[in-house]
Amino acid sequence: MPSIKNVHMLVLLLDDAAQSVVQTLRQQYYPTYASKMPAHLTLIHTLPVEVALFHKTLQAIAAAQPIFSVSINEIIPFKQGNAISVTSNQLMLLHQNMVKSLLPHLRKKDQLPYQPHITIQQKVTAWKAHTTNILLQQQWVAIAANAVAMQLLRHTNEGLKLIHTYHFKQT
Repeated sequence: MPSIKNVHMLVLLLDDAAQSVVQTLRQQYYPTYASKMPAHLTLIHTLPVEVALFHKTLQAIAAAQPIFSVSINEIIPFKQGNAISVTSNQLMLLHQNMVKSLLPHLRKKDQLPYQPHITIQQKVTAWKAHTTNILLQQQWVAIAANAVAMQLLRHTNEGLKLIHTYHFKQT
């Protein structure tokens, strides 16, 4: 298994307004020592370091994909944090298409059923996660967003480095 520093990940890029909302929540609730990247929705957790193996595939997928809507819905609690669920039929189809196209390069984790979400808190005590969840349940209102692109990121010692943005087509 390759080192975490020898892999890429693929994330969905949201419109600026939605990104600002989820980033504000992440900055407020995610422990600073553990946060090495902005709020994001992961499409593929791990891709190999050899970008040439899949770059043309990602270009083709993005070029054929119109910008689409997603709903950033409800707070999801887990033992040591909280996330927000994201729903969209187009998102599920996009992910399914990517898994099919990239299957030879995917680890088992990326072949499991897709549960889109944005993690806004992780690596905290169960008590802190529960307390935050109660607060968020009282305050959170679902929002609509546009998915505008995919971003390929590479793990480095400093966090994630942007390698390429694959823009969806304008309609």
